[in-house]
Amino acid sequence: LGTAHRAFIESRDAVLTDTFERISGQFAAYYEQVNPDESAFDPSIGQSRTGVDLRVEFYDTGGHPPHAMHSEGHQDLMGVCLFLALATELSPLERLPMLLDDVVMSVDGAHRAQFARLLAGELSGQFQLLATTHDRRWAGELVEAGLVDAERVIRFTDWAPDTGPEITAGLN
Repeated sequence: LGTAHRAFIESRDAVLTDTFERISGQFAAYYEQVNPDESAFDPSIGQSRTGVDLRVEFYDTGGHPPHAMHSEGHQDLMGVCLFLALATELSPLERLPMLLDDVVMSVDGAHRAQFARLLAGELSGQFQLLATTHDRRWAGELVEAGLVDAERVIRFTDWAPDTGPEITAGLN
């Protein structure tokens, strides 16, 4: 059992190290697109015994875990940018469907608009994106960025247990 377990751990570590090295640059590129003021982002992605060890540069003070120096909104953006980098690298499908469910609710408006532009750019050609939100402003930012046409927005305007959802097309 000890030999098999060691072999498994060595193989796992090799695969994860290789994956982290391959996605690190794309992760940084996505995050820097959304946060142009953090052009020295320089993430370090490694592994711990049971998880991922992520450290990021913070204004020339060295690498820190995201929760040590960054706001909740920046941490959320790091998480979604890391997810997008992994999906970009590991997806075997062209135009992979991807559901983004209220992924930027703790992110301020300027960064949300930048994130909408990132999604509408190269990612919209690689993924078939479905975004859900309760925030009409975020829906409008997705339209402004060109990710979705306003008439293709579907809104749930009401819901009742006996009749189900009532839907309307468009932002208004």
